[in-house]
Amino acid sequence: MREDSIANSPIEVKIRESYNSLTQGFRKIADFILEHPVNAAHLPQAEIAHRIDIYPVTISYFAQYLGYPDYKILASQLQRDINHRRMIAHYKALEENEPLVQKLYKCNQEKLSNFLQGKHDDLKKALSALQEASHIWVTGEFICYSLAQFFSQVLTLVEIPTTAFQPGMMETTTNLQKMKAGDALLAFALGIPSFDTAHLIQLAGQQEVTTIVLTDSQEAPPAQVAKITLNIESDSPLLTPNYTVGLSVMSLMLETMIGENLEQFLDSLTKHQKCHGEIMNLRTNTLENGSPLT
Repeated sequence: MREDSIANSPIEVKIRESYNSLTQGFRKIADFILEHPVNAAHLPQAEIAHRIDIYPVTISYFAQYLGYPDYKILASQLQRDINHRRMIAHYKALEENEPLVQKLYKCNQEKLSNFLQGKHDDLKKALSALQEASHIWVTGEFICYSLAQFFSQVLTLVEIPTTAFQPGMMETTTNLQKMKAGDALLAFALGIPSFDTAHLIQLAGQQEVTTIVLTDSQEAPPAQVAKITLNIESDSPLLTPNYTVGLSVMSLMLETMIGENLEQFLDSLTKHQKCHGEIMNLRTNTLENGSPLT
């Protein structure tokens, strides 16, 4: 069972105590909760039902069987169980002799090494698709949108056509009309279900756009529909989401693409620095009311 499991929690205990008497449908739900507690706590009933091939109402019956009014209440309890486990792990990690920062550093290095060994071919495919793309589109929801913006702005320095946008209804509709076969869509889906991102990826793929997702869960909706999935580990000794490896992979992708256009990058960077200097000079010589100093 994964470290973010609900082992020895009230729900886990109830499930295991009644497991042998569960129907086949109920066992599917029980297995999903035990194996994917975080997803079980956050995904809509309809999505869970779709993944394990049962009727949504069966999930409601299962919650009632365990003594909860409905699945929403069960999911809330499940999230509390997960948070409790994380707090216990947090204090345990703090009490150990090895300095926490050193322990976390070792953990991150190990995860990055595992990713590069196990996902080397996928990373190579993703980089190839980005380098050959006529236009790169980058997206993400919530905090992942900030990563998309950063990624896009860095590539703009080497004059690689790149556009970052949020996968909302209007943004998706507008940008899908601009996408063409041969483009690439890179999505960041770290720590959140990202349903809108998944819908965007699915529609973009239908237009022969190469779709790539960097995620920390193979179960995340975007990972189910993307052509290339870069799945990183986000577990940590504290049982809290850890995005260090994801950020490292993003940096590797950027550095590789910049390395292929290094002269162009340095030239563009020089122009930006010169422009910034001119702007600072104008600010220095401008009064607070906007009038130039004489």
